[in-house]
Amino acid sequence: MNKKATIVEKLVLWVAGILVPGLLWAGMANVPTQWSNGLENWSASSDKMAMRVTNENGAVVLMYAASATYPGSEEGKFVADETASYGMYAGDILNIGATAVTFRVTGVGAVLSQLAAMIETTDGHVWTFLMTPPQPNQSKVYQIPLIHGQGWWNEDGYAGTETEFADAFSRVKLFGIKITRGASTLAHGCVLDDFKLIGPTISGAGLYAGEQSGNLLKVRAEAVSAPVLNQSVPRTYAVSATAPVGTFRITDAAAPQTYRLKAFLDINGNDVLDFWEPRGEWGGGEFILTAPMESADIVLSDPTTDDNVPYWWLVKNCGATSEEQIRSRTGDDWIRDWAGSNFTVRIVNLGNGEVALRWKHIPGRQFQIEGGETPEKSGLVDRGSPVQSLNSTGDEENEVRQSIIGSSAQFYRVKLVTP
Repeated sequence: MNKKATIVEKLVLWVAGILVPGLLWAGMANVPTQWSNGLENWSASSDKMAMRVTNENGAVVLMYAASATYPGSEEGKFVADETASYGMYAGDILNIGATAVTFRVTGVGAVLSQLAAMIETTDGHVWTFLMTPPQPNQSKVYQIPLIHGQGWWNEDGYAGTETEFADAFSRVKLFGIKITRGASTLAHGCVLDDFKLIGPTISGAGLYAGEQSGNLLKVRAEAVSAPVLNQSVPRTYAVSATAPVGTFRITDAAAPQTYRLKAFLDINGNDVLDFWEPRGEWGGGEFILTAPMESADIVLSDPTTDDNVPYWWLVKNCGATSEEQIRSRTGDDWIRDWAGSNFTVRIVNLGNGEVALRWKHIPGRQFQIEGGETPEKSGLVDRGSPVQSLNSTGDEENEVRQSIIGSSAQFYRVKLVTP
């Protein structure tokens, strides 16, 4: 196989603050460590109790202290067992659908001589995946495939067979990373955060048949509070795609985890779900991500009042600024106020024995055309069946044409009909 681990590098500036005297060594060494963002039941150990562990800024700092002389090679481990949280999981990693593991490492002080991901199986075998340590004050995000391949995971230098690899990763006792002191007398180590087992892909399409125009679909696989196997801390992962019939693909959701799949059409491009924007949720409800999820189509619709006036129309035409404001009145109340000052009917002589009656579009509404030789209501009669308002996003007008009969004056009225 030609697949390789993905390494993304970027500069991290806040790391320098970790080296404040008295802050780095505030924690005890070689004890089970809890992370402030929910990582529990991770533990640290090292040769000669040399590596120290602290929690800072929502991350874990693994450090070797400065020394007068180079003390030789010393190894430290930071591992999760089968009860660990935050999406990490020992046990049977392959059968929960995990395809890769990702985490971020930031270098502090001198460079480590070795950095490796590792697993220990229930029968005591240790598999490792070697990585290039980051430079001081530099951060690398490592994404390591959980697939057997030449030069990847190996057991004491032996790559093993695909069967041996699968057996090992179905019986994981401990999962984590190990670091080896560098050839320096200076203090050095690394900062760890954002551990995650990446699950299978989630793909589908966002479908929208409404009247708003926009092509930026935001799909969100939203973790719910119920964990799987007591492992996961809820997180949110998002991906963008194209709508109205826009396909999407989520590749970095954690496994195992229970999710709900939601989407909205970001009309104004501010990356926030505004109260008037189309939204929807996959109809299957909650699901556990342990296998690829395909054709997860999401139907989006416009939020409306109880009498089906879209919020976006009230924002555009009536100056509505919040859902609370809209819900304090019926949609018809908003329309009556708007129509009192804005709703007009234009009569255009087409010059061919017809006149066109034109008026502004109100989504989801029907209009009845009345006409007669006198303007009094009693003299007006229905002229045809009710007309459905245009399905329109712009300033287009509804139009109904009427034949001019004789030479006498004709009067018309357009009446709003509630469906």
